[in-house]
Amino acid sequence: MELDLDLIKESLVEPIRKESELIKLIKQIKNNFTVERDKIDQYCLDQKMVSAYTTFYLTTNVPKFSFVFAQLSEKLKNLFQEYDFIDFGTGPGTYILAHHLQIPEFKGNYYGVDASELMLKQASKLLFKYGVNKESLSLSSEPPKDNSKKKILFFGNSLNEIGPSLFKRIRNELDPEIVFFLEPGTKESFNNILNVREELFQKDYHCHFPCPSGLTRCFMGNSDNWCHQVFRHIHDEETQRLCQLVQLDRNVMPLIAHVYCKALKRTSEKLEGFMVRRLKESKHSFKWQVCLDNIKYSGLFEVELHKKNFSKSELKKMKKISTGLKFNFQVEKQLGDKKLRISL
Repeated sequence: MELDLDLIKESLVEPIRKESELIKLIKQIKNNFTVERDKIDQYCLDQKMVSAYTTFYLTTNVPKFSFVFAQLSEKLKNLFQEYDFIDFGTGPGTYILAHHLQIPEFKGNYYGVDASELMLKQASKLLFKYGVNKESLSLSSEPPKDNSKKKILFFGNSLNEIGPSLFKRIRNELDPEIVFFLEPGTKESFNNILNVREELFQKDYHCHFPCPSGLTRCFMGNSDNWCHQVFRHIHDEETQRLCQLVQLDRNVMPLIAHVYCKALKRTSEKLEGFMVRRLKESKHSFKWQVCLDNIKYSGLFEVELHKKNFSKSELKKMKKISTGLKFNFQVEKQLGDKKLRISL
């Protein structure tokens, strides 16, 4: 299933007829997110602002879920079909919709948690329009009280707002089997993740994304840099046009995604790595900074991949891939203490 812009427009709490008004509203939301942070919550208080947010931000955020989900193991993906899904800070139902599009045959229940009644109203209209079963959907300002079922606790740009302390309390109360973060790609968000990840390891969770082989320590934890992903995506023509009109790039989106699970340990029989960032490529090779953790190679490495090993179509894809990919590799040659030539 894919996003349907006409369906989204039909489900808005207050339709916006004029493009000029929509652009003005999106620009105001963008300004509140980046400049006037004291007004950040205003987009939740007005029906047209909620509709503008849904039209633009929901539409461009949904594909992020698919990007991360595609990199999870098949065993872990199967659990997403069974476990209840709690979207904490659901807004207009963004990531419940993303989950529904990815897993239409979902067998569990959806819980959308948000403090804004308007956002919950928008989520209800949108999700029912997309065919989410009413009996399996609960939208409320409070998380579910029933702890008898296994569940996934999802945070989409909400850990950044509630902070580590409140997250820890929520996790303790709900005791989820899986915790999934999809946060802004900022250093503040990275520090929040580092804070909560320590407790998750203490509670016997295993990291399934992004850390290679379930790495429990972070090689970038004391660095001025931070580990994040950069998702590259081409949206539909109408959304592309909106991006241009509001002067906001939603084709290249920094994010920090982490997935932890109790039930499954992270194992890999092959050498596994995580691409931290793309470095400047040369005429003959692509160059990445990667995170590795195995018996022979552990830490941050620079790797090069010879272009001659790729077909023309593969070369085009390599130039456009998103930062943050998980990959298996073979070492062709060690070029230095922290430098390798590899093949995928």
